[in-house]
Amino acid sequence: MRTLFFVLLLAAPAGLIAQTGGTFHITGKITGFHGHSPWVWLIYSKNGERMLDSTKVVDNSYSFTGTLTDNSLGAISDTTIVGGALYWGHGVQLYLMPESFTITHVDSFSNIVTTGSKVNADLVGFSKAFKLYDPQFHAIYALEKEAKKSGDTALAAIADKREDSLAAVVSDSVYGNYVRKQPLSPLALYALQYYAGAEPDTKAIRALYATLGEPARNSKDGKAFLEKLDALDNMSVGKEAADFTQKDTAGIPVTLSSYRGKYVLLDFWASWCAPCRAENPNVVKAYGKYHPKGFEILSVSLDKEADKDKWLKAIHDDKLTWTHVSDLQSWGNSVAKTYAIQAIPQNFLIDPAGKIVGKNLRGEELAKKLKEVYGE
Repeated sequence: MRTLFFVLLLAAPAGLIAQTGGTFHITGKITGFHGHSPWVWLIYSKNGERMLDSTKVVDNSYSFTGTLTDNSLGAISDTTIVGGALYWGHGVQLYLMPESFTITHVDSFSNIVTTGSKVNADLVGFSKAFKLYDPQFHAIYALEKEAKKSGDTALAAIADKREDSLAAVVSDSVYGNYVRKQPLSPLALYALQYYAGAEPDTKAIRALYATLGEPARNSKDGKAFLEKLDALDNMSVGKEAADFTQKDTAGIPVTLSSYRGKYVLLDFWASWCAPCRAENPNVVKAYGKYHPKGFEILSVSLDKEADKDKWLKAIHDDKLTWTHVSDLQSWGNSVAKTYAIQAIPQNFLIDPAGKIVGKNLRGEELAKKLKEVYGE
């Protein structure tokens, strides 16, 4: 499942576009600052580390000044006091580079206007463009809620497909068009990373990547992004699945190549992943039907060490009776990195010779592919 919420506070790509150290200055003007703490917070990157700064609002004004080692994608937010506790309020992403610009807004950052910075005006424009699609996404989320409440897996699959389809349309409209129209913008690499998503058409994305400016392509993030595309191509249908060894729930090493001679579904998931848990009944059904014919499943969890008990409980609760492995490093899972996993659930169907013959097979797609494989 791919979601296009405008993710705030560092879930986005790092956004280091070029080696351009310097000073930035932000001047803020806010009115109607009611019901909030009179403080504003700014997060950005410096020397590869996250910096957190704050300043008090005085006479409806505030300002930030800082130095950069690289251009930096960050975030600015107000805060809210609830029962004496401090909570993040509304916020927006900012793109910081050596320049001075002004932010104006009423009450919160949900209605921000920037002047003096084209890239930040463009960045705010992304958020506004997404909001146009809110009614359609909310309708899908209502359908997902209904499916979850009723336990209707077929309805959940329909909602999932609708969300993926709408997300693809929005991504192309907002990010894809931006890269095509403004490939030399400092934001172009950032937009391309979002547009690519977790399961990109690598040929199409490479073509857009080639149009980016040299500073973006030669940047740390630009090179890392190209490496990601290479990894995705290496794990495409028709390629040999990369071998690995990871420990199962009892601490016993399990190697992928030990499954040679059988079809095996390499499944990436986590106990905290709602779409994964919703898909599990379909996987259980497929395993029950085809395991007697030699079908195997090897699940790799992106849970973390502190949540090992939750991982084991989810295996038991969802009746996942096949082999499970993990190094319990969450998104840092070594196998997930090898397979360029950016979102879950994801899976790879591997044939007896070790070749990848299918990817991201869910619901009826998995059932159809296994029916084809086993000649039914």
